[in-house]
Amino acid sequence: MKYSGFYLYQVADILFTSSCRALAMLVAWLMINQYHQPVSLGWLITLSWLSQIMVLIGLSFISSRMDKKTTLVLCSLVGCLGLVGLSLSAEWGIAHLAALFLLTSVLSIIIQPIGNSIVPELFRGADLQSAFQVRGLINSINMVLGAAISGLVIHIFTTAQLLWILSVSVAGALLIFSGLKLKPSLNQEKSTFSATAAIRALIGNRLERRIVCIAALANFILTPTLFYITPIIVVEHYQGSAMLLGLAEAMFGLGMLCGGVCISRLNTLLSVRLNSVSSLILVAVGLGMVLMLPYLIGLLLGLAITGLGTVMFNINTNKIRCSATPEKLRNAFESIYLALCLIPIPFGLSLATLLVQSNHLSLTLAGFSVLIFGAAIMLYRSKYFQHIANLNDAELHECYPKLFANAYMKLT
Repeated sequence: MKYSGFYLYQVADILFTSSCRALAMLVAWLMINQYHQPVSLGWLITLSWLSQIMVLIGLSFISSRMDKKTTLVLCSLVGCLGLVGLSLSAEWGIAHLAALFLLTSVLSIIIQPIGNSIVPELFRGADLQSAFQVRGLINSINMVLGAAISGLVIHIFTTAQLLWILSVSVAGALLIFSGLKLKPSLNQEKSTFSATAAIRALIGNRLERRIVCIAALANFILTPTLFYITPIIVVEHYQGSAMLLGLAEAMFGLGMLCGGVCISRLNTLLSVRLNSVSSLILVAVGLGMVLMLPYLIGLLLGLAITGLGTVMFNINTNKIRCSATPEKLRNAFESIYLALCLIPIPFGLSLATLLVQSNHLSLTLAGFSVLIFGAAIMLYRSKYFQHIANLNDAELHECYPKLFANAYMKLT
């Protein structure tokens, strides 16, 4: 099968990432419904994202010297051992589950940049739009499967049985990663560029500077909304079950799935630029629906529309960034870009936690919606985005050094 390595990687990614997502939802459900500690959950999720940011920043300094396959195998092996170890333990409580959640969240974020950075390598000479469309679909599948698996299994099985199911899933990812054959880079020169070069490139790249600000703002808003505010709304406002919580979060993933399927047609119909801007407007509208519609259907439709807009924006900007960035800088750039995108998340979670304590959820969502709409205007006004969104794959390939020569001068 052509590009079999790429598709095998996607299967392993689904098994690993959706398992981590399911574990996160299990912890959220238990802390809200069984232990009645929503505020403690907020601080736990904040600690999780802080840990992920610190790891990503550290990785950006060594990513160019890291072997991708070794990283994938080690992360899945550690995750599998953690899940099996807790499953075999005779006595464990919410503190042990919380610790395992922190571990798997870090392992998941280590793997995440690899999924984007290897696309141009595995799809050389092929349609990159299709490749990144597949990546967008995988992200949405992870959201749907993680939520659906945990919602259904929490409803049917015990926590111990769920841990065994997740152990088997991660073990499957480990086997696939171990047998994966990644193509060597065409550039035989050992890359020595890491975080310093990536930061210098990002500072001098006016387009990516703006996009990373928008992505950081989106993460500041969407992460607390999806992982913290939504479980509280479902459990405390609608008195929902684990199945309903799984459905609510799966609706976000279902919206992502729809966006991944229809993005090519919408890019052709509207243009990449207008579709990307419209995607941010959809996110703002979705958050507004969660706020303004008083019924459960408003929450579900709002999350689906938010997911739809999120994935289309991510697919378009990921394709531009990974294609236009020089290959020898790509790994470090992806790590530092992702780290900068994630830095606002703990602050967003802290703000949401404090507002939940003061019973200001509606104010939180209203402010989030307005900020995303402002981000859409920021992207629309970018002349660099207007130019680069019109380039074809051949013109887009490693074009950033040509557009922003000073930022990439030491790479040429």
